[in-house]
Order: sequence, then structure tokens, then C-alpha cells
Amino acid sequence: VAQHTNPPELPISGDPNDDITLELVFPKGKPTFLLDGKSLRLIHPLDRDEENLSHIVFQITCMVRSTRRKRNIPIIVRVSDVNDNPPMFINTPYETTVPEVGSALDLSMQTPRLNSARVVAPVR
Repeated sequence: VAQHTNPPELPISGDPNDDITLELVFPKGKPTFLLDGKSLRLIHPLDRDEENLSHIVFQITCMVRSTRRKRNIPIIVRVSDVNDNPPMFINTPYETTVPEVGSALDLSMQTPRLNSARVVAPVR
């Protein structure tokens, strides 16, 4: 999957090929990432809008091979939104009039994937 994580490499001391063993632990559901050395790689693409996903929480178990000591490292991945679903206006151009004495302008719109959004703005 071509989506990258930041930082590109996890800040863990030791070489995963010689000094340490790293293992991902996902408490809920299927794994989303796999480990490639110290780098996280996505197993499948993420869609923040479709999956209502803002973050993913899991752990990495790090074991020092020489002492067999283990430590669990909590990981929180924040999922950034990409504007791949900009609002689309149907039946454009949309025209309306706003009376001078009105107190607020109430505008509702709907996007293809989300329910609806509503904007209320005071008229001055």
C-alpha cells in the first residue's frame, strides 16, 4: 500500500535483526499494519470518512534478545483526512434572496458519502 506513516521509522533503540524482537499486538479487530524492521506498513488502505476513523490504537512488544526483557510500547496512529470528497452542489447555480431584516441565513448541503452539513450564519 502506498500510504506512508510519519515518522518513517519508529524511534526504538536496537537493531530488529540482531538486538531486539518486535511484535505488533492489536487488541481490537484485525491488524491494520505490519512491521518491516522498525517501519509500519499498511496492510490495506484507510478511509477516514468511510470508516469513521480518526485514530488506531495498538501496542508493540519489544524484547531484548540478550536479556529476554520485554516492554509493551503503546502506539496511537492518528489518521489524517485527505479531501477526496469535496462537497458537490446539485442544480447549480443556486440562487436565493435574503431579506434585509432577517436574523440568520440557514444553509444545508449534502455530500455523496456523508449525511448532511448545516451552516447557520447571522445576517448583518
